Amino acid sequence: MNLMKTDRNHGRYGESLFQKNPPAEADRLVTVANTYDHASKKVLRLLRLDGDCRFIDVGAGNGKLAAWLADQLPAAKVVALDHGT
Repeated sequence: MNLMKTDRNHGRYGESLFQKNPPAEADRLVTVANTYDHASKKVLRLLRLDGDCRFIDVGAGNGKLAAWLADQLPAAKVVALDHGT
C-alpha cells in the first residue's frame, strides 16, 4: 500500500511544503534551536528524570536538544526524528 499519493500536476503530497535541504534550512534550524532549546531544557530539568527513560524528539530540527538530553541521561534511550535532517 502506497501512502504517498501522487498528483499528476503537483508531484508527491507535501513536496512543495517539505523540500529536501532548501536554501538556508540549516540557519533556520539553528535559529529555532537558539530560540526554544533553553525553555525546553528548563522544563526537562524540572521533571527530574532518571536515566531509565525513553524519549523520542519528533521534529527534532538539528537534533541538538536530543543530543543534550542524551548527554544528561547517558542510560536513557533518545531518538531524534526530523523530515529534512
